[in-house]
Amino acid sequence: MAEKRVPIMFSASGALDMDLSSGVTPADVMQMLEHEYGLKVDKAVSPFAIVHDKMMNKYSAVEFDEEFPKNLDPKKHIVRLVMPFGGE
Repeated sequence: MAEKRVPIMFSASGALDMDLSSGVTPADVMQMLEHEYGLKVDKAVSPFAIVHDKMMNKYSAVEFDEEFPKNLDPKKHIVRLVMPFGGE
C-alpha cells in the first residue's frame, strides 16, 4: 500500500503584555516568548510581526530586527508575532 502523506498545519496562541515604546523589536518579543513559555523558536524561518490597526482595519509588517512603531495604542492596535517553521 502506498504511503499517503497529509499536510498538517499547526498554530499556537498566547498573550504577553509588553511596553513596545522603547526600541523593542520582534526579536526581543521572541526572547520573551522563550523565557515566559519555554518555546524553542530557533527553528522559525524569517519571523516577523504584524501590527493591526483595529480602527482603520489596516495591517503593517515589522521585520524581525526592526523596532516597533512608538505610537502603538493598546486600545487601537494588536501585535501578532508570525513564526513560520520550515522543514527540509
